[in-house]
Order: sequence, then structure tokens, then C-alpha cells
Amino acid sequence: MPIPSTTLEGRLTDDPQRNQRNPNLVEFSIAEGTRYQDKKTGEWKDGQTLFARCKVWDTTLGNNIMNTLRKGMDVVALADVKQNSWTDQQTGQKRSMVEFTVTNIGVGLRHATAQVMPNPKRNGGYDGGNHANVPQNNGQTFQNPNNPPVFQNPNNYGADNFQPAASNDPWGAPMGNPAPVSQNDEPEF
Repeated sequence: MPIPSTTLEGRLTDDPQRNQRNPNLVEFSIAEGTRYQDKKTGEWKDGQTLFARCKVWDTTLGNNIMNTLRKGMDVVALADVKQNSWTDQQTGQKRSMVEFTVTNIGVGLRHATAQVMPNPKRNGGYDGGNHANVPQNNGQTFQNPNNPPVFQNPNNYGADNFQPAASNDPWGAPMGNPAPVSQNDEPEF
């Protein structure tokens, strides 16, 4: 039977942490809530909030999370879902807990911008494109005073760190000034 999967979308409730007993395990919680508008008053109200406790066993993904994500950031995570059941040793009561094992995660871009820094190419893996002038970060947090990280303050949503698209970016043409269209109407890749 396949493991059920889900998508979680919400905010990190705290900075991701390494498990003290198993440093390869990274743990964090995502608060996923809803808002609705009261039809009588027109006022926005908060609905129920789900606090999803998440685990990451993949070492590379865990390192990237530790170097990138911070409390308050909007995230979108893909996770395998399973329910663990046990008997409480002290009370003898049956207990259960839903566990989310995150297989991939990214920042939500509804309220923020982000800058992607690929990991160094390993054993023929994806290198993210041409990076001739990009210093390799070797799994460490990338800090470059000429190009600061875009998401420095989760309450700022990256507004002060907007960076325009590169001049050679065909997708970066401002609205109202469309890029030249080729014969087949398809962008070049």
C-alpha cells in the first residue's frame, strides 16, 4: 500500500532544529490556518489552525533547511503522512500521532521574494545551470555583502530586498513591454 502524501502550506512556528539524539534528523512545525470573512460584519476572522510537526530524514534537504528557513517564513512542503499508535507507559491509554515526513520544501512566494542558490554539483547531479561566477557554498550559508540574502526579516516579506530581473532574462520583461516574439510564439530555452 502506498504511503499517503499531502501538501502543507503555512508558516514556520520556530527555527528548524536538529534532533539532539540524531543530528541527521531536522524537525520543525508548520502552522497551517484559514481565514474567512464574516458575512454579517465583513470582518476577517481566523479559523482553526493545524500545527503540523514535521521531520526531515534526508541529510541534504535537512542541511538546506537549516541554512535557509527561519521562524515566520511562509513555506510549502510536500510530506508523506503516517499515523503512529502506542500505549502510554504511565497511564496505559492508547495514544496516536500523525507524523509528517517532509520530502521537499520551499518558501512561499505570495508575500516574499527568494533567491535560489544551488548546492555544488555532486556526482553528475543537477547543478542549477551556468554558475561560472557564483562562489560555491559547500553546504554553508551563503553570505556575500554585494548580494545579501533576500529574506532577512520574516516580517518584512523581502520588500526592501527586491532585485530586478537580469537584462538577459526572457521572463523578466516588465508587463507592458513584451519581449520580442519569435515565429513560433514559444520562448527559447
